[in-house]
Amino acid sequence: MFISFLCVGFCLTMQMMLKLALRLMRSSVKRKAGADINTVSPLDVVGKSLIPAMFGHGEDDSFIDIQHSVKLHAAYNSAAAYSVYKNLVRFKGDHNHPRPAFFYSSVCCFFYQQLKLDQVLIGGNPADKQQLLQCGSLNLSGETADQVDRANGFVNTPWSTENMPHLQDLPPAERQ
Repeated sequence: MFISFLCVGFCLTMQMMLKLALRLMRSSVKRKAGADINTVSPLDVVGKSLIPAMFGHGEDDSFIDIQHSVKLHAAYNSAAAYSVYKNLVRFKGDHNHPRPAFFYSSVCCFFYQQLKLDQVLIGGNPADKQQLLQCGSLNLSGETADQVDRANGFVNTPWSTENMPHLQDLPPAERQ
């Protein structure tokens, strides 16, 4: 009886502490960012995003369903004035599972493409793609070129600024 009384008291105390913590966090976010964490939704705002994005998600994630990433990816940049690169990389594993080498290759290639590293590395000479895949202690060059290229958009989503308006050419309301 005494132990069950302690357990009930502990649970009630934890619930009160959690409610207090959430209330403090909500007021802090509201004060600093002007947003209410109980009503904000990323899906409501990602459509106007103008920054290239890469989404990665484990296919067996039981903490956050993969459909969350699928919906964000589909909505991302969908209502913007011009399109930007976006990619969704799916991999085996759950939320905390180690990421496969091809995912890290995809991240390296994403930065390579979007930061135009071939134009800024090695004194202005085009950088070797394989060199970027060998990031320090992560030897990612073991993946087949076709697998790496397909996963990160070198093949299926070429990125170009040709015929794209520049941010300064857009009306202020569309610059986000």
